[in-house]
Amino acid sequence: MKLIHAKAIHVKTAMLAAGLLLTTGCHRQIAVDAYPPNALKVRYVSATDFTDCLLASAVMCVNYVVGQDRFEATRVRKQLADEGLDLTRVGDVRAFWADRRIKFIPLKGELTNEPPMGLAWWVVSRGYPVICVVNQEEGAPEEFNHAVVVIGVDVDDNNGAVGDVIVLDPASAKRLERWDRETFLSRWVPTGNVMLLVFDASNQAVVDAWSRSLSPTDVGLGS
Repeated sequence: MKLIHAKAIHVKTAMLAAGLLLTTGCHRQIAVDAYPPNALKVRYVSATDFTDCLLASAVMCVNYVVGQDRFEATRVRKQLADEGLDLTRVGDVRAFWADRRIKFIPLKGELTNEPPMGLAWWVVSRGYPVICVVNQEEGAPEEFNHAVVVIGVDVDDNNGAVGDVIVLDPASAKRLERWDRETFLSRWVPTGNVMLLVFDASNQAVVDAWSRSLSPTDVGLGS
């Protein structure tokens, strides 16, 4: 897999809405064979070129939260271009979906099962897939940002300890991968633990539930 060398990005949560850029290699791959029992059944969308990892991840999450395959990645890509939006920038992608009553909330997450910042809490306890910004490969320089969708996290029933993380990777030949805790953190921490939560803003019950879970202080972006 080839990587595109981009300017180093030092992510801060307060800057996510406008500035985060993802520019790593992403390619069309084979289908998912099976989902682990503890994984959300998110329909996989592959990226088609090196700029598509955020777009593919967004479409996966949006279609899951609206409960149907309403959006098709190729069409969304064209619509973004027609509107003069950059599909590699989180701020532009958020603006695109906001016009369609889909809300993206960027947070500096934690690999815990504790609300409201715990990645495992959102995926396991709340049942939402979460987009995480990671390094393209373990140990890669910070300038290689990439987007994956977390659909499962192993949580110990006895003590709440978080273990392996299950991801759908738009650029992976396996599509679905299981990363141990250390591997996931080695790729997530260099990006600033960035995660994007996605919900259907057209459903008032969902909006109310999210409002109870996240305060404006938690979000920190006027979301």
